Amino acid sequence: MFRRLYECIYVHRFSQNASMSFLHYLTGIIHYPLVGLTIITDDKYSSKHISIINYCFALLLFLNASYIQYRVHLTLAQNRRRENENYPIPNGYWAFEYFSCPNYIAEIFIYISFLFLSHRTLCFLSLTIWVIVNQCLSALLTHRWYCQHYQQLYPSKRCAIIPFIL
Repeated sequence: MFRRLYECIYVHRFSQNASMSFLHYLTGIIHYPLVGLTIITDDKYSSKHISIINYCFALLLFLNASYIQYRVHLTLAQNRRRENENYPIPNGYWAFEYFSCPNYIAEIFIYISFLFLSHRTLCFLSLTIWVIVNQCLSALLTHRWYCQHYQQLYPSKRCAIIPFIL
């Protein structure tokens, strides 16, 4: 949470012309409080039920995915600073060699790490499936925008989110 707040204040570069649909805004307002409620109401959510191996795996997965997501956001912001208000083709971090939206992949893995910590309960399984579907759809739309906007200039080897599939 603090990393995301830091990114919003110091890293992200928001466009003066950007807009967000009301539906996306409403989804965000509903999503994040429900994540907190999922943690609180899930009766099986307890660290004493998790093996140390699962805990360490989930922690390493979370830290790695969070670091990658931070680096991707930093790279996107640096690319925007170089190109004024135009949105350039993302580059400058290894993940952009393969994916159009590596930050969305990282988000999926962050929630998968939460799933491991939740002892794979129904609440967290539902939340993780929601995040996977949401991030995959967002990645597909973003990838399509890049391909249409940049056409032949956009690297053909990049996939939206899953290599050789999406």
